[in-house]
Amino acid sequence: MDESENQNPMRPSINAIEFYAAPIETKEPRSTKIMRRFSGLPEALVALAIVAAVGWMVQPTYTFARNLRHETAMWDELRYMRSQIMIYRAEHDGLYPGFPDGDPTATPSAAIMIAQLSKYTDKYGNVSDQRTETHTFGPYITQMPVNPITQTPAVRILHRSQDVLADYELLGGWVYVPSQGVIAADAPGEDMLGVRYRDY
Repeated sequence: MDESENQNPMRPSINAIEFYAAPIETKEPRSTKIMRRFSGLPEALVALAIVAAVGWMVQPTYTFARNLRHETAMWDELRYMRSQIMIYRAEHDGLYPGFPDGDPTATPSAAIMIAQLSKYTDKYGNVSDQRTETHTFGPYITQMPVNPITQTPAVRILHRSQDVLADYELLGGWVYVPSQGVIAADAPGEDMLGVRYRDY
């Protein structure tokens, strides 16, 4: 009988047996772990230096753009308010906003000035929240704009336009002269061209 016929078919051949050797675990020296942990430190320091250098170069450009945006916005706010004050004067017999009851001899106030510009008025400057048969003028502004430099909409009343050009106390917001309709920025400092904000 052939020897291959005497082999047990259920018995695997020696070639089919796979041998597996488990890897031998070796403990890594502590010094090696420490060196690997800090091996990327120089690269990280170089990256931080590059980021810092880029930030240092970009900062002046960002500051210039921000200041230019604020200064342009203040120019626009003043131009618009001055035009609306002139329109109010034309529609109220030559009287600028700020005087109660259309009386130029009365004491003006910032609250009255803002109300007369932001609400409906009659020909005497009396205000109303709604348009009526007599209150047909305005509103000229929706609200008092924020000074882009000082970030406040506060209005301070002055009695002479010369005070606007003098070294008055700078409190932020706007200064307004009701007797002459003069409005200016109540902000310290000057723009990038050396023009004082109060001279805008």
